[in-house]
Amino acid sequence: MKPAFFLPKIITNRTFAVLGIVLLLFFAGETSKAAGIKMVSVAGEKLNMRKGPSTKYSVKWELGKGFPLRVIGSQGNWLKVSDFENDVGWVYKNLVNRS
Repeated sequence: MKPAFFLPKIITNRTFAVLGIVLLLFFAGETSKAAGIKMVSVAGEKLNMRKGPSTKYSVKWELGKGFPLRVIGSQGNWLKVSDFENDVGWVYKNLVNRS
């Protein structure tokens, strides 16, 4: 009588162990990426999200107090951010709170 679950001889306990370790390392890497996400929120009553890292650039959006933003880069005192709709712009870092 054949067992209900048949594995070829090439798949051994060692193969399962190696596969398990590889998967564990993969998911650990993915988790650390998620943990590395930096979030900020608008500190004052309003904040201008600009097209570039300076007041010389035009305003894309005016954001209200507490609006959450994900930091995706920086240049000097400016943060490159994206919102929940993946709109990207720049905000002055002293005008946001770290989350």
